[in-house]
Amino acid sequence: MIGALARSTLDTSLILGLRLLTLAGSLVLLTHIMPPAVYGPYAALAALATLLGLVPTLGCGYLMLAASPQGHEAVENIWRGAWPASLGAATALLGGFLLLAHCLALDLNLGLTVILGLGLIELFIMPLILLCSWAHQAHHQVARGQMLQWLPLGLRLLALLPCVLTESLSNLQAFIAGQVLAATLALCIVLRLTVRGLRLRSTARRLGLAEWRKGLTYCVMHVVAMNPSEIDKIAIVKVASAQDAGIYAITNRVLGALMTPVSALLLAAQPKLFQLSGASARGPQARLVSLIALCSALGGAGAAVVLAIGSLALPWLLGDSYRETAELAPLLACAALPLALRVSSGTILVANGQPERRLIFEIIGIPVLLGLIIWLVPSYGLSGTAMALAGAETFMAGVGWSLVFRTLRKQGAAGDLCQPR
Repeated sequence: MIGALARSTLDTSLILGLRLLTLAGSLVLLTHIMPPAVYGPYAALAALATLLGLVPTLGCGYLMLAASPQGHEAVENIWRGAWPASLGAATALLGGFLLLAHCLALDLNLGLTVILGLGLIELFIMPLILLCSWAHQAHHQVARGQMLQWLPLGLRLLALLPCVLTESLSNLQAFIAGQVLAATLALCIVLRLTVRGLRLRSTARRLGLAEWRKGLTYCVMHVVAMNPSEIDKIAIVKVASAQDAGIYAITNRVLGALMTPVSALLLAAQPKLFQLSGASARGPQARLVSLIALCSALGGAGAAVVLAIGSLALPWLLGDSYRETAELAPLLACAALPLALRVSSGTILVANGQPERRLIFEIIGIPVLLGLIIWLVPSYGLSGTAMALAGAETFMAGVGWSLVFRTLRKQGAAGDLCQPR
C-alpha cells in the first residue's frame, strides 16, 4: 500500500509541480503589472469567485469518488447528472456574484467587465473542468485528472503575456477577455479528453433526491473547507489598506503554492481512503491515516522552512513594490504546519463518510479567523494578518484531528465487538 501510494503521490506531485510553476509564473507576471493597491481588490474578487465556483459542482465529484468501487457505470451515472446541474447552478449564482462584488465595492476598483469575466471563468468553465478531473480520479487516474486542472492555468498564463509586453493593465477589458478565451479553449480540450478517454455517455439526466442530499452535504463541506483559504483575502480588504491587502494576498498565495506536496499526497490517498472507509481502526485504514498524518506534518514543516528562508527572494521575484513580503513571509510561515494538518484531517473525515464533521469544525473556524482578523489587523497591521491565520489554522487542526482520532477509536471498538470470541 505504501509503495503504491508513494508512486501515485510522485506522479501527482510532478503534475502539481507543473501547476506550481504555472501559478508562480502567473503571480510574478501579475505583480509586475499590478501594484499592490490594485492586486488586493483583484485577489479579493478572485477569492470570492473561487469560493462561489465550488458550488456548481454540487458535490458530484465526491459522489463519483464514492461510486468508484461500484464500477464505471456508477461513475458515469453521476457524471450524466452532474454537468447539467452544474450549468443550472452557475446560472443562478451569477447574479449573486455580481451583487456581492458590488456590496464589497470591488466594481469601483475593477469594473463590471472584469467581474463578469471572472464570473464566467470561475462559475461556468472551471466547475466543468473540475468535474472532468473528478471523473478521472474516480477511475484512479489522479495524475491525469490534475493535468486537466492545470491546462486552463497554462493557457491563461499564455494569455497574460501580451499584457506583460505592454507593461500595463490600462485595458482591463482586453486582459479579462484573453483569460476567458484561454479558459474556454481549455474547457473544450478537457471535455473531449474526458468524454472520449473515459468513454462516458453525456446524456443529461436529473439527479435523484438522495444524490442531491448527499451531494449538497459534500458541496457545503467543500465550500466551507475553502473558506479559511480564501475568505481572509476578502475580509482584509475591508479592515486594512489596499496596499496591505495586496501584500498579504500575494504572500498567502506563495504559502498555498508551497503546500503542493501535501496536496499531492492527499489527492493520491483519497481514492484509497474511500475504499478503506469503515475498515477496522487496527487495519489498513489506521496505517494509512498514520502515514498521512506524518507526511502532512513533514510537508507543512518543510513549507514553513522554505517560506522563511526564501522570504528575502520575494521582493526580487515580485518587484520592489512588494518588498514588504520579505517581512511578512517568515511570520506567515507559522501557519504552514497547522494548515497542512487541518486539510489532511478534513480529507480523512470526508473519505470516511463524515463530511458533516469536517463541515462542523471548519464552520466554527471561519468566525474564529474573521474575529482574529478584525481584532488583530487594525492594531498590528501585516503582522496581525499572520497571527490571525496561524491562530485560526491551529484551532481547526486541533479540532479536526481530535475528530479523526475519535472516529478511529469508535471503529476499533466496533471491530472488536464484531470479532468472534
